[in-house]
Amino acid sequence: MKIIALTDSINPWHSFWIRFGQYTEDLKLPIKITTNPKEILELSDGDILILYRYAIAWGDMSEILQWLRSKKVQIISDIDDCLWQAPGWDKRRLIGLTNTLRNCNIITCSTNSLKELLHTMFHDKRIILIRNSAPKARVRRNNLDEKKLTICWTGAPWTRPNDLAILRPVAEWLARESIEIKWLHIGHSDQMLSFADVIGINSNNIETFPILPHKDYLNTINGDIGFAPISKSMFNEFKSELKLLEFSSLGIPWIASEAISYRELCERWQWEGRLCKNTEDWIKHIQSLLDPYIREREGKALQELSQTKQNRNHTIECWLNILKDNKSNPYY
Repeated sequence: MKIIALTDSINPWHSFWIRFGQYTEDLKLPIKITTNPKEILELSDGDILILYRYAIAWGDMSEILQWLRSKKVQIISDIDDCLWQAPGWDKRRLIGLTNTLRNCNIITCSTNSLKELLHTMFHDKRIILIRNSAPKARVRRNNLDEKKLTICWTGAPWTRPNDLAILRPVAEWLARESIEIKWLHIGHSDQMLSFADVIGINSNNIETFPILPHKDYLNTINGDIGFAPISKSMFNEFKSELKLLEFSSLGIPWIASEAISYRELCERWQWEGRLCKNTEDWIKHIQSLLDPYIREREGKALQELSQTKQNRNHTIECWLNILKDNKSNPYY
């Protein structure tokens, strides 16, 4: 059996590595990763094609995918976001994505919201939910400033200005209260809109890391508290709980917006969660987490929950069940 994963990018910081690439070594299957659609022509009876998103350079994939299905190749496509609402995806690319999904046997996705959307759009397809997993439990770096509270946010500010706008009044309150804060931002670019500019703070009070390959990125996450602000928008309705999983795996207590996926995580974990509807909620939770004993207790509990409720091995098992389940392929 051959397995080819065709992705729109193999950049080491691309979301492909979060959704599937990071598990390939543990799957112990003959998986070839490529961005070149010509390589999938070698697939035949019993082989598997995994499609991750869509690149305009691929052109119209319909005939190729139909031909592969006639050769009894199982075609699986994974969706990590509501890409039909994603900034930067033009009409031509979205049409190409939609056509590839129509020619799949199975579509996998990361959230219940996405699963419901995909069922509506592709009602004749098998839709399978594969949640993102918590990274392996790790020990935090011991270089935190003992005199300052370190708050961590990860992401590209120029793509999330509305999310970060939630933190501007929070940052103003922290300054008025003279609470000693050090910010940690992972995803900085000197050429793009900065975290400091969006939330209105002095850049000298921020430790920054650039966009990094997935493995390196995980090793830079640190802090006393993790922030996960998310604004209300159609695109964000389908976002996963990934940031909370990353903070939890390190034992970092977090404060987050009242988003669907974050609320669902709390319900699955039977965890009250520090979810916020307004600035007052953010302030209330920060005040509580100023106590280092509360932070330590909460961080340990979250780390244990992340490893028992959304363990990495469970996601690997989900992928194995799909990739080895030949009965799941109707070959139509």
